[in-house]
Amino acid sequence: MRSRRSVADAISRQRCGCNIAQNLSLPGVVKVDSLEYHQQKPFLVFQDIGGISLKKYLAGRPLPLLKFLAIAIQITKIVGEIHGGNIIHKDINPSNIIINPSTNEVKIIDFGIATQLSRENPTVKNPHVLEGTLSYISPEQTGRMNRVIDYRSDFYSLGVTFYELLTGKLPFTSQDPLELVHCHLATQPPSPLFVPKLPQI
Repeated sequence: MRSRRSVADAISRQRCGCNIAQNLSLPGVVKVDSLEYHQQKPFLVFQDIGGISLKKYLAGRPLPLLKFLAIAIQITKIVGEIHGGNIIHKDINPSNIIINPSTNEVKIIDFGIATQLSRENPTVKNPHVLEGTLSYISPEQTGRMNRVIDYRSDFYSLGVTFYELLTGKLPFTSQDPLELVHCHLATQPPSPLFVPKLPQI
């Protein structure tokens, strides 16, 4: 029964993500060609833009400052356009950002847990089954704050992403989901100024 429910949830999530991406119709959002199935598991087929995930592109190395700025400006603009469509993405991270290494053009994918609202009331959830990618999740998305989820949740995840682009590292790392949640709620991240030539603000 649980397996059937999980498959049904996955199908619903993929369809939702497909519909949101198609309805947004933004140049910074990768178009979905189709929803397919393999061994009863759904997956989306995206338009081929000749790109790879930003996570793979980074390969654990920081970006040079000027390249970071060019990429960060693009990502910020796309996220703003997504919010302009009354959508909260809720899973902004380098794995959901595609970059064309030849042109440095970036696009965003995976709207499977996106919300078609300006706000969402979170509930306390098991950290093992939280929506979103735990290393990038906003404090309010954990359900452990008395605060609604709105567009600022994406900006938090965007900040974690930019930290990783500049330093090659995540601000918080742990194999324990509860510890990661606590870090997002209560821990100050290490200063990124350990990276040589990174200017102070």
